[in-house]
Amino acid sequence: MTDPNRFLKGLLVANDATQAMQTAVEQVREVFECDVSWTGVLHDSLLQMGAYSGLSTSEMAAAWRLEVGAGIGGRTAQLGRPHKSIDYQHDARRVTAKRLIDNEGIVTVLVVPILAADRTLGVLYAASRTARRWTDGEVERLETISHYLAVRLKQLDVDGRVEAEAVAQRRRADEAAAGLRAASELVNSLTHGQQIESALDTTATAARARIELRDDQGQLLHAAGPRRTDTQKALFSGELESGSGLYISLLSEDSQQSTGEPAVRLIYDVLRLQLLRLRERDRTTENLRGELLDQLLTGRIVDPQSLIRRLAAIGMVDLARGARALVIGTNDQEAVISARLIDDIRSTFPRCLVEHRDDRLVVLFASQPAPSEELERRLSDLLGRERQRRGDAAGPIVIGIGRASTELIDISMSYDEARAACEVGLGGDHRTEDDVLSARSLGIQGLASLPLTQLRTTVADTFGPLLDSDHRRGTQHLATLRTYLAHDRHIPGTAADLRVHYNTVRNRVARIEALLAVDLDDVDDRFRVETALRMESVVRALSRRATYAVAP
Repeated sequence: MTDPNRFLKGLLVANDATQAMQTAVEQVREVFECDVSWTGVLHDSLLQMGAYSGLSTSEMAAAWRLEVGAGIGGRTAQLGRPHKSIDYQHDARRVTAKRLIDNEGIVTVLVVPILAADRTLGVLYAASRTARRWTDGEVERLETISHYLAVRLKQLDVDGRVEAEAVAQRRRADEAAAGLRAASELVNSLTHGQQIESALDTTATAARARIELRDDQGQLLHAAGPRRTDTQKALFSGELESGSGLYISLLSEDSQQSTGEPAVRLIYDVLRLQLLRLRERDRTTENLRGELLDQLLTGRIVDPQSLIRRLAAIGMVDLARGARALVIGTNDQEAVISARLIDDIRSTFPRCLVEHRDDRLVVLFASQPAPSEELERRLSDLLGRERQRRGDAAGPIVIGIGRASTELIDISMSYDEARAACEVGLGGDHRTEDDVLSARSLGIQGLASLPLTQLRTTVADTFGPLLDSDHRRGTQHLATLRTYLAHDRHIPGTAADLRVHYNTVRNRVARIEALLAVDLDDVDDRFRVETALRMESVVRALSRRATYAVAP
């Protein structure tokens, strides 16, 4: 009678699968008093010799192999239940290559599977060289030995599943850690990004996937990452925000990526949050820009410090330290300022606010230390490129430049001057062909910020009789006066410019002096008249009227 505890102890002290199987086959021979016992260990679809006891030849120990499903042992492994044979040499279930068994002189065999849960690890043989009938009790005892062996083999990881699972878990852990690091780096990169397109490109690189942004009609708005293929699957897809009409999808060809991966989900959620942040920032910035620009251009500033803080919030605090206004316009009602020109302006003046007001483009930019001549040259270059894009048939574009302001309250004066310079330039009153004009170059500096009603009153007080004569009688006294002073009171030049006779100009000048009660050779009278002419140019340009009639 054998001691089962000794067998179990032998299994427990076994350091590897071979020692455990050797303990089992020796136990089988002792319990069943049989001649031979061996184990076949399953490797893929082939049973190979694991351990043996009682073999008389070394050939079988070295060469025994059996495919799963073939022979008695192979069927045992395949079906997972015991098989026995009382006449092994004539058993029809034997494989064709039976020489190894015959050389051992084996007559009867009993084979049971070595089962660990739902997996077959191998088979356990009990064999005799003499005739023998295997009883049901012997089958149960062999299955018991096989069961204990299977438990120990599983502990020793004979099939490598534990090690494989450990390796897989380590790989998944490494991939998860790498994914989280990538997600962390992505978060850091996205927080420094300012454009939706760059956010999509950065995320596509981090996720090794394709990112698509579509509208509610399915129209592709932007794509980043690999080209679209039929083998890509959508890991995540959904509306950016309820009611937004924007849909974002993350697609990948990597079969190992899945929606269950925390890193992939984190990357998708981080991208959604960044896109929502950028959209909200753009909406807030546009509203804030419009509101701030309106305060700066009108001069209605209640709390300067609050305004400075709000400028800082949109990255425009430099405007509080010094700013300058531009007004860009054209007389062509069908023409619009091109997006390319706006892009050029933004590139030339990175810190700027740009807004369309009526049919003019208003630009407010931080003052630069460059002299006015350099500024005018750069603006002329921008207009030159715009003219090339528009063609010769398009009407002229004029840029009005305001003064450089050093205080917030002065920005409105810079805007008034830029607007007046632009309108006067478009009105054609200036005698140069320049398309970049300033209030200073036009001699209207300081006038543009005066209330329009005050300018009109001054013009009417100064030129009332002339305006009345021009309106009632169709005379051209005001135009003659403007041209005469522009030619520094040179009658021949004035006559040539107006295309009238010399005496006509002389008579008109005399009539003008009489109507206005002035002497144009007198410095004070001439200064007052020239100032009023500049005011009239501003009034006419800003009010879009060609002449002003004053009642007698």
